Amino acid sequence: MVVSDTVWQDRVVVIPERRIDTLVSNVDFRDTIFVTRDKVVTKVKVNVMTKEVYVDTKCPEIIKIVKVPTVVNRSISAGYTKAGLIWRASLAFILGVIVGTIFGKPIIKLALKLIALI
Repeated sequence: MVVSDTVWQDRVVVIPERRIDTLVSNVDFRDTIFVTRDKVVTKVKVNVMTKEVYVDTKCPEIIKIVKVPTVVNRSISAGYTKAGLIWRASLAFILGVIVGTIFGKPIIKLALKLIALI
């Protein structure tokens, strides 16, 4: 008999770090701006000489633990197996031969005396 069961396991999911770079031309800013929101850091740098803006956004990697269902199939057996029965029967036969060899003659004599008394 095969029984199916569902087990919930915790799996670690790593969302890798992301970087986004952008270059914009012809801007009149003269400063570097840092914007931080939800662990996302954006750096804006202005180069006045070349009139370019460099935008760098960095998002660190995120580690999340997700519960994932896993189906487990197991088989349940009841009673004796064929190999177990053969092993037990051969052990009983060997023990019977040993005990019969050692105690066989006295028991037969005792049985004959008991029959004679009846």
